[in-house]
Amino acid sequence: MRLLTDIRLYLVIVTLSFLGLLINYTNLKDEHTKCKMDNSFLPGGDIQKANMQEKIDSLNSEIFVLQTINGRYEVALELFKEKNKKGADEFELILTTQTE
Repeated sequence: MRLLTDIRLYLVIVTLSFLGLLINYTNLKDEHTKCKMDNSFLPGGDIQKANMQEKIDSLNSEIFVLQTINGRYEVALELFKEKNKKGADEFELILTTQTE
């Protein structure tokens, strides 16, 4: 009789543990699906994520440099307008009509 009670106890413990793991698995699966639908989800392991973050950082630094150069050209054009209005107007006309 004692053996039968022990087996039932172990069976209940194993069954509850299995149900707990099953519930945990389904919750993780749902969370994973939500993360995939999110735009900020990066697939792959830590190495792939690190490589993607390095690319993002390098592109941001390139954009900063290009924005700085563009700003300098805009300031130079404004100064050029003050000194030579006709030449600056001709430059802007060429810029807007003859370049793509």
